[in-house]
Amino acid sequence: MEFVERTRLTPRFERFARSRINARLYDTAVDDQGYARDSYGHATVAGLTWRPTGLTTLEGYSGLRQQVYADPRFDALFVPTAGLRIVTSPSQLTSLRLALDQSVRETTTPAASGRLVTALTAQLDHELQRDLLARLQLRYAVDDYRGSGRRDEDVAAGVSLTYFASRHLHARLSLRHARLESNRAGVRSFRRNQFEFSLEVRY
Repeated sequence: MEFVERTRLTPRFERFARSRINARLYDTAVDDQGYARDSYGHATVAGLTWRPTGLTTLEGYSGLRQQVYADPRFDALFVPTAGLRIVTSPSQLTSLRLALDQSVRETTTPAASGRLVTALTAQLDHELQRDLLARLQLRYAVDDYRGSGRRDEDVAAGVSLTYFASRHLHARLSLRHARLESNRAGVRSFRRNQFEFSLEVRY
């Protein structure tokens, strides 16, 4: 559930307040390790949106994030949070998106209540032709497993070509590399290269 209030200050500036409320309820009362994983939380922030030109938007925010867990062995998460997003179009054929965001994710890692994920992402789109789109995606994320001391670094990079054969048929060819490194002994680090071809039919 999300509540948003926006106020236009000038033609180029807008302030906003946003609160996202969540309830995470599992089908079973406890997991295989005996932990009750149900939780409730919110992320409440205030921010500013700036549109210096018709082709560029910058948005920054800060606030507080909280997650309270049903299991008494898990400490409630209560941390400051912040984020930044930039969307710009250097040309009519190219667009760039940059984002720094935080989120709380679930985990089944013993003694960890959840993952606080801080991620920096970038996406560059360029129209090679009217019906052919090239995309470059980059991601760097840190997963902090709250209460366990585990910390993972997740790096990914991918390129893709999408051919819009028609309004209803899209073909995509993509290549993605991913790498994970962890400070926890016993957690298997990995490197993965993934090649994919897909057809998408839209009605």
